[in-house]
Amino acid sequence: MVGGELPDTERVQRDIEAEEFARGHIPQGSPPVEPRPAATVCLARSTTRRFDVLLLQRPVESRFAAGAHVFPGGTVDPEDSSAEAIDQVKDGTAGEPQAVFAALREAF
Repeated sequence: MVGGELPDTERVQRDIEAEEFARGHIPQGSPPVEPRPAATVCLARSTTRRFDVLLLQRPVESRFAAGAHVFPGGTVDPEDSSAEAIDQVKDGTAGEPQAVFAALREAF
């Protein structure tokens, strides 16, 4: 800590937990949701009259960001690291191939 302030990640996590508690999505005293490797994809298209972006709504029962509108995505699963999955996305992609595969899988 510098000057008594929380590091950015800890401050953000604290703020999210406080917001989720205030909304009644998590009970007081429950352990925070552990972060997991995840991936997100932003699907957008431009037409002559507008710009469309695909958003999904999270289930209202979720412990994290319940009811929020989000881009498609989700947790990187162990299968996303398989040789077959990696071979499908390794050429021409930036970042971790298992995260790229997870983002594409979640989009479908």
